[in-house]
Amino acid sequence: MRKLFLSLAAFCSVAVAQQAPTIIGFIPNRADGQITLTNEVCANAKDQLLVFVKDDGGKLSLVGCWKLIDSNVMVRWSDGDVYSYDVGAVIFTPEFDEWYAKKNKPKGQVY
Repeated sequence: MRKLFLSLAAFCSVAVAQQAPTIIGFIPNRADGQITLTNEVCANAKDQLLVFVKDDGGKLSLVGCWKLIDSNVMVRWSDGDVYSYDVGAVIFTPEFDEWYAKKNKPKGQVY
């Protein structure tokens, strides 16, 4: 289950054969842009990860820190707002899907 794994991967500092990709996934927003979830540790909250909003056209309008609480992506934005997004809204990157599949393949299975 990727939802559960997202929480484990996001906060696990144990090295694996291949490190998780920097960009985990995206959540579309109402401004025709996207909220980007990364695997980078926040500078001011070591138990959380960096998130940013990229508007249509590429402008970064907000940055913040995120963590998974149950099935909610909790984000504290740099402007002080706190939002909760359902983890089901995350569109995982192909790189994250590939990394996840390799990490969770049964032992002995040829990939």
